[in-house]
Amino acid sequence: MYDRSLDLSEVFVPVSIAGLQNDDLVDLLGQLTRTYPISEVRPAIDAYEDPIAMGSALNALVRKLYRESKDVATMIAVGDMGLAYCLKKAQLESDEGKIRELKKLGQVIGFSTAVNCWPGWADAGIVIEEAHMRAGAEIAGRCCELVQELALAPRERGGAHWLVGALELALRRFSSARAAFERAEQIFLTDDATFPYALMARGYIALVQKADPQSQEVGAVLLDEALERLRAEGSKDAIFFAEQLTTADLVLIEK
Repeated sequence: MYDRSLDLSEVFVPVSIAGLQNDDLVDLLGQLTRTYPISEVRPAIDAYEDPIAMGSALNALVRKLYRESKDVATMIAVGDMGLAYCLKKAQLESDEGKIRELKKLGQVIGFSTAVNCWPGWADAGIVIEEAHMRAGAEIAGRCCELVQELALAPRERGGAHWLVGALELALRRFSSARAAFERAEQIFLTDDATFPYALMARGYIALVQKADPQSQEVGAVLLDEALERLRAEGSKDAIFFAEQLTTADLVLIEK
């Protein structure tokens, strides 16, 4: 087991992480990335023998930095590095299966990072600054390109566009936000299983209109209608989306 009491300030970086796996690997990576600049930790990460395991550890670390440490800045640095790491390792692979797996893992890391840059969750103890949202929007754009390249299912493709829209909305870039939500709705409507997601996207289009001073009144009416449709649909996803939209409205619009 890795000694979690190790004082990393007395360790030469990069340290060896060879042989560490699962929680031990995530724990050490967490201590390293919170203690040293990412540039000093990257060589040890690049040298790790199993890129799939490393990518999975970086994804777990992104989630841990947000949920447990509530450290958005470090989460972004790790997530950005993790996405780039997976794509770099994919370029070095010759096995088509591993190439796809690494690209998919990079997309997951990027999505996990960008989605936690959105202030609309209103998670306790989390402070989202404008710089965080801008970084998240840039990562979300790369994720959107990846889901198209990988030809993922409608849920993933539509979700990638929704995320772009959510961050654009938070940055008050209304035109690009609405375009992204409309694209998400179109994709969700191609699969019966994602119909509640299409209703959700329609709600976010209304939220954009409500946020925009030029269409506030009509947006408020359309948002109420969208929430009513989601609640009437009644599925677990639809109810969650209605609650999510209500929270986002309070945080982003009616504050």
